[in-house]
Amino acid sequence: MASDDAKLTAMPDADRDAIVMTLCLDVTDLDVSSAFYARLLGASVVRSDRVGLIFEQRLMTSPRMPGTQIFLRQAFGKRVGGTQPGSLLRIALRVRAMPPLESLPSAKWIGTAPSAGSAEAAAGPWKFLDPDGYEIELHTGDVSPL
Repeated sequence: MASDDAKLTAMPDADRDAIVMTLCLDVTDLDVSSAFYARLLGASVVRSDRVGLIFEQRLMTSPRMPGTQIFLRQAFGKRVGGTQPGSLLRIALRVRAMPPLESLPSAKWIGTAPSAGSAEAAAGPWKFLDPDGYEIELHTGDVSPL
């Protein structure tokens, strides 16, 4: 059993049952990626593991995405996104409301960026790249697990 699996099974039942999805991403810079997901989703770091060691990782959660955990793991010397076998190409997330456009000041948009105040800015979907090149899609609507 991996160390993270042991931590998950050691959680109180109420907390473990509330987890609907865990997203694990290899990133090239933990600080940059943590700040990106904090701005985008209002996520905060709730735990850091392997601090000062190879493959340091951070667990983030957000009140905007109940039931979702984001694990960011430091990767070394390789491109983390793209079309290589086994790589993740796109992350689609449903949020109750789109974050302010200002939370993505240097976003690399896929297609045309939404204009502030437009229907697309309010309703989405938004399509852009995170700092490591993962394609992110944000959709609005109920965040119910069903």
